[in-house]
Amino acid sequence: MLEQDIAAARAARCLAVCRGEPVAARQYCVAQYGAKALAATLLERIMTMDTMPDGDATIDYGARIVTMIERRSVVGLVNAIHAFYRIGALEPILTASPNAVAQWVAEGAQKPVVNGPTLDALRVPARKVTVTVPYSVEFLRLTHARVDLAVNADMTHALRVAEDSAFCDAAPGDAARPASIFYEHVITGTGDPQTDFAALIARIPEEYLADVVLLLNAADCVALLTAGLADNQTLSVASGGLVAGLPAVVSGGVPRGAIGWCVPRLIALVDEGSRITSSDEATLEMTDGTLVSLWESDLAALRGERWIAWAPLANNVAGMMTGVLASNLAPTKRAKA
Repeated sequence: MLEQDIAAARAARCLAVCRGEPVAARQYCVAQYGAKALAATLLERIMTMDTMPDGDATIDYGARIVTMIERRSVVGLVNAIHAFYRIGALEPILTASPNAVAQWVAEGAQKPVVNGPTLDALRVPARKVTVTVPYSVEFLRLTHARVDLAVNADMTHALRVAEDSAFCDAAPGDAARPASIFYEHVITGTGDPQTDFAALIARIPEEYLADVVLLLNAADCVALLTAGLADNQTLSVASGGLVAGLPAVVSGGVPRGAIGWCVPRLIALVDEGSRITSSDEATLEMTDGTLVSLWESDLAALRGERWIAWAPLANNVAGMMTGVLASNLAPTKRAKA
């Protein structure tokens, strides 16, 4: 798996160095890494395509980026425990479908199809999150695998942080991003972890408890351990675990002091993949308003684009309580000598 991640990043770097020309990129790759290098094979695949995607996207690298994001993103971590209701972008899905209830029926009697008040169709458009990372051409020409690992880390971290934030921040959606699954489903706790956690769980419909996944900020794990809601054998800052017997994932996207919950099978997920393009002719606007020409500065940029969105299929399938761990938010001050 690591070899494939490195090869995909390497192919993208070769394309960036060669200004998006796949033939020149493969020749450069062979000269640097040999004809049998996996990166050279990936570039050869691009050469044989009848039509290139917009820009000079490396399809294989885009797929690897998605895989790398899913290993640590809150969506990927939740889905690994209980799967989301996956659909394609703008595919019509009846909101009653995930709530279909099987019933015993006598032979020859009328067969009920669905148990629900309405048959509303839902279409979820894919939304795009993007990042542009500039590099010096000299850096992109380096041959060591650590360069590929660094490029992968830059791409996946930026896209994952943006994705996690949109999923967990309880903010409304707009033309650019989907609404958080917690939007309009947030209540405020009292700061007493035991009382608040019990109140939070009481709000979850009983029939959903077997499918629930908890979401919390990694920095709050110690507070949960201190509160007795988990122990260090079942809950880890790095990988989550169990809180009061319920599976939990950790993410920096969850507000500090808050605990969220969701029922993935009742949340539609659209994941249309990712694309990586390169450019050495663009002009970037820095955060201070400065304009930087890549060409004039001997730089090249890799741009990552990811298409993903989500939407609840019922009203009460996610919730969040803030201020659960309010008394534990402030770091302990060191005593003066």
